[in-house]
Amino acid sequence: MRKLTVGILAHVDAGKTTLSEGLLYQCKTIRKLGRVDHGDSYLDGEEIERERGVTVFSKQARLTYGDMEITLLDTPGHVDFSAEMERTLKVLDYAILVVSGTDGVQSHTKTLWKLLQEYGIPTVIFVNKMDISHHSREELLNALKEDLSEGCVSLKEDAEEIATAHEVLLEQYLEKGELSSEDIAKGIVCRLLYPVIFGAALKEEGIKELLETFLQYAIMPKYEDDFRAMVYKIDRDKNGERLSHVKITGGSVAVKSFLCHKKSEEPLEEKLQGIRFYNGEKYETKSEACAGDICTFVGLKDSYAGEGLGEEADIAASYLEPVLSYEVIPPEGVDSAKLYLQLKEMGEEDPTLQLDYVEETKEIKIQLMGPFQLEVLQQEIKRRYNVLVTFGVGKIMYRETIEDVVEGVGHFEPLRHYAEVHVKLEPMERGSGITVDNVCSTDVLGKNYQQQVLSVLKKRRHKGVLTGALLTDVKITLLSGKSHTKHTEGGDFSQASQRAVRQGLMKAKSVLLEPYYQLTLQVPAAMVGRAMTDLDRMKGKILPPQIQGENGVITGKVPVATAMDYATEVASYTGGLGQLSLANGGYDICHNQEEIIREKDYRPEEDRRNPTGSVFCSGGVGYIVPASEVEEKMHLPLALEDSGKDEAEFYVPPKQKEWDEKKKEKVYDGYGGLTAELEEIFVREFGPIRSPIAYSKVTSRDYDKKKETPYKPRKYDKKKRYILVDGYNVIFAWEYLNDLAKMDLSAARGKLLDILSDYQGYVGDDVIVVFDAYRVKGNPGSSEKYHNIYVVYTKEAQTADAYIEKACHEMIPKHDITVVTSDGTEQIIVTGAGAYRISSREFYEEVQRVKSEGILNQ
Repeated sequence: MRKLTVGILAHVDAGKTTLSEGLLYQCKTIRKLGRVDHGDSYLDGEEIERERGVTVFSKQARLTYGDMEITLLDTPGHVDFSAEMERTLKVLDYAILVVSGTDGVQSHTKTLWKLLQEYGIPTVIFVNKMDISHHSREELLNALKEDLSEGCVSLKEDAEEIATAHEVLLEQYLEKGELSSEDIAKGIVCRLLYPVIFGAALKEEGIKELLETFLQYAIMPKYEDDFRAMVYKIDRDKNGERLSHVKITGGSVAVKSFLCHKKSEEPLEEKLQGIRFYNGEKYETKSEACAGDICTFVGLKDSYAGEGLGEEADIAASYLEPVLSYEVIPPEGVDSAKLYLQLKEMGEEDPTLQLDYVEETKEIKIQLMGPFQLEVLQQEIKRRYNVLVTFGVGKIMYRETIEDVVEGVGHFEPLRHYAEVHVKLEPMERGSGITVDNVCSTDVLGKNYQQQVLSVLKKRRHKGVLTGALLTDVKITLLSGKSHTKHTEGGDFSQASQRAVRQGLMKAKSVLLEPYYQLTLQVPAAMVGRAMTDLDRMKGKILPPQIQGENGVITGKVPVATAMDYATEVASYTGGLGQLSLANGGYDICHNQEEIIREKDYRPEEDRRNPTGSVFCSGGVGYIVPASEVEEKMHLPLALEDSGKDEAEFYVPPKQKEWDEKKKEKVYDGYGGLTAELEEIFVREFGPIRSPIAYSKVTSRDYDKKKETPYKPRKYDKKKRYILVDGYNVIFAWEYLNDLAKMDLSAARGKLLDILSDYQGYVGDDVIVVFDAYRVKGNPGSSEKYHNIYVVYTKEAQTADAYIEKACHEMIPKHDITVVTSDGTEQIIVTGAGAYRISSREFYEEVQRVKSEGILNQ
């Protein structure tokens, strides 16, 4: 049997699921044809899918026709679930692209076509709804050739007509005088030909022709003998069992085998507990899966979508990304931290649900493709966890890129560490993402350190300096670097690399990008003028309208920010006669860049997680050097001729620049502060004052007491930050430290101190670790410095809790304090004193985050 994995893709409402039903019925997989509008289709089994009549989650079914065993993957058609669809593309052998015969090629159809091209998937086109279409087959075929590819052909044509689709086929035809079935099959698999079949799935027309096309021309891929598999989806069954959906791309695997996850620093093995073969909602279990199988692994806890198992490489990141961000608002009485952990479970199933938890405000942020996905997510959370959440207003997810070539420098040299990295940043074409290259000689930097740098440059989500949005469409090239034979640690080059990128961005001319929709708008011809005016107001980039009968059709691109609610408006002013089709249009120049930058008021040099400056060492003490001064202190020369530091203009946020200009104009009162009138104007125009000088208003009474010395402004004294760690509380909360403590408590203490010492080098805050010693009779208490952190052992009859509480009350007026402990009572007390608090478990996740970025070694 030929094993084939075939996916069905379409714009929503093109009849994709109806075609799936027809294929399954024709092959006797199902005994009765279901219908989407009746809510009884075989593959749309979820409640929300039956309610809304759309596919939300990709499903699989198995059918046999002739000598073919086909695993059919039905994918979502709605634009909000494009990422779910894209994940299935990575395991397809062939695709069926369904095009509506009534609507033709729509915006989302073009997006799907582009993705099929990107993934190199051979494609057969099924033009559906021909029973109600007012277009002829010739008209639709010509439109497919124009909108998609000249390779779109009907195989019912003679060989000469088929050969004209591509020059390679034409050469074969002229040479041999014919095109064999093998020639056509190779033409399809090499994406020179795209067979077009016309039919009506609801009436089972064209379905047998579609199956016969695969039977005659489909070629089964060749697979390697060693075990390989791709994980393309993670979800859970109705009993909560974690499922890893995979395609076996080589060899075979049996139940009870041990599978290795390569992503972790030390390869992690897990036992495969079961193998399922799904057919709709039902499945059968087998003891083994072989090359070409689409199956489901049970028992893996650390697998992830996009993972390559065995000899298979990890799958590249998706092309489609979320464009909207929302705040998740839990109902009263629900703990946001607990809800965040539950949502992270859902994030495993859909990697586009990028989550962020803001500890200080207890806010959960989530990124989505659109409002319909938001509705589905709300119902899923209610179904799984019996929590009805609401959401804040959607915010646009911006991106940043650059317009010129610069060299960035990063240096990381706190106590016991050393690394320097030089990179070149250069702009790339839209939609290219981040690409990484290397021209560094091994005579300058060892191969192992180069690999560390390249790994960070590829895996890190680099942030821009205009708004802190993710960087894209930039090529980063490693130019040179330097290590130290004694002091360079594993994570040092991670720090130096990210600082080099950020320092380069501070020099470059950055540009803000925003997401766009590909738009197709059909309105009555008399309303075309109104539509064009609307789209111009929305800052759309529109092609001249085309008149088709009584309607006008407008195509182009429009910012997501301005078009989110336009469908409702179209329905209103056209009386329901207008049709608006939106699809992912990628990112392009932001139409209101200056406004967004001012609104975000992002200060890149204050972003602790994404530092722009570097760390140097003097007298055994590390100190931070701002981006604009790094090149004066770096240890290696600049590698690019045009990266001279004298010409570089470093980025200054607009509001900071305005403040600096106001300082130059000397708009001050006699005592160093702004006059009340000017202050009011300044705040109204530019927002709250963030000054490097803090001033105090002086009453006349105060001034009378100090007539001999006029009042002068005091320099701004930024609060110093401390982290107070309840040592034993952390040790007993972290599983691996707890296990170590059972064998050797002293070793566990030493391990924790080493971890915190490295962590301090990253965050820069002063760290004080407090250990209980209150049971030691006669103990006077002690404090000592361990490398770059402070260690306190409490005195007799004084617990670590009591020490930390007292320290908080004494230090809070002048310092920012964060306390690490899981003691509930202590958390309440320190929070009441004005300190931030973080549980030992949450602090573990923070350290793991730092570790995952290659910063710490454990």
